[in-house]
Amino acid sequence: MRPFTAILPILACLAQPALAQQPPAPAAAKPAYRIGGFRHARFGMTQAEVRAAIAADFGGDTKVKTASNPVEGTDALQITLADLPPGPGAAKIGYVFGATSKRLTSVNVIWAIEGEPSTAQRESISIAAVQLGNYFQALPIRPRAKADVGAVGANALLMFAAVDDQGAGVEVVAAGIPFKSGTSSRSAPTGPASLRITYAANAANPDIVRIAPNSF
Repeated sequence: MRPFTAILPILACLAQPALAQQPPAPAAAKPAYRIGGFRHARFGMTQAEVRAAIAADFGGDTKVKTASNPVEGTDALQITLADLPPGPGAAKIGYVFGATSKRLTSVNVIWAIEGEPSTAQRESISIAAVQLGNYFQALPIRPRAKADVGAVGANALLMFAAVDDQGAGVEVVAAGIPFKSGTSSRSAPTGPASLRITYAANAANPDIVRIAPNSF
């Protein structure tokens, strides 16, 4: 709502008798990939723990800013990196802490090119978006829900979205790039271009301030 590790089992080779050919062992099933956070920052961590995770991931001299969202009642730690592949250029990462739990509930990784990006800059966003979409498609996620690639509004394209069997979700969205998806297309986008990955601990029910039902 965000470096990425899927644990793949390694099968040892078994010695076979000289005169007895053993059938090959069946391939072990890949363990399910859990959407648990971004790098060392894991859902449920406190702000102090996330600060330590940021230092482990990006160095102890990484500048961390604080922010708050009064509408949703959440707080956040924010960092800016000069470079974070596969996205082009600088990346901003926001670590969001729930309104009630005060623990890490989502992470947003964003690459953005402001103004009117050149054709080459928009293409760099497109390439990174496809690479990330392919990356997540290849992970052994056992989804409770999964969305196909498709337009999101008039100017954005969903590259990947899934909710794992624990309810955590990941979403990759590119905006301001040319695309064609089904009946939707955008061949000459204008305005900023961006690429975003969102990791969320609870995709269906985020920890934000809500007005109680039947209050008014």
